[in-house]
Amino acid sequence: MALEIKDATSGDKMKVGDDGRAHVESKTSSRLDHASRDDHRSFSIVSFDTAAAAEFNIYLQNDDTERDLVVDSVKVGAVVTTLWKLHEVTGTAAGGSVLTPKNLTVNHTRGATVTSRGDGAMTGLTTAGVLATVRTVANDHGMLWEGSGLRLPEGRALAVESDTTAGGLEEMEFLFHFEDAAS
Repeated sequence: MALEIKDATSGDKMKVGDDGRAHVESKTSSRLDHASRDDHRSFSIVSFDTAAAAEFNIYLQNDDTERDLVVDSVKVGAVVTTLWKLHEVTGTAAGGSVLTPKNLTVNHTRGATVTSRGDGAMTGLTTAGVLATVRTVANDHGMLWEGSGLRLPEGRALAVESDTTAGGLEEMEFLFHFEDAAS
């Protein structure tokens, strides 16, 4: 007796190729999209600065005791050619302004359990290692980080450094979401 699989809605039989393999489809979405749609736990922070060389310009620390902060992307750009560095950092950030993350489920008021600063140079931080770099040309932007592989457990932090010899407007953007803490 042959196994027969039918679509529960239409009653149509599953299509099978000449090789005996079922023809199937799936829909995929990013983890950021899932966190936004299902949990309302996806956020952005944006910073604008006119910093000098070798300064930390935007800072993000996970303060959530139950969830990891997952960085989906870090976008950077400037009016001058700039080398950007994404650092894991320790210390207490001072300087700049407090940034309030915006929930990417636009009509949802859930906040992010983070400490974030930007719109000016940070002090009080020490690098614990460079995670990524990218160079952008004048009046352009680039992706300093892209993908969901960067997880911050509670208390861990990142900062972006711009390393250029001439001043000018710089912009930085973190997109991130929260997931249950990794075991």
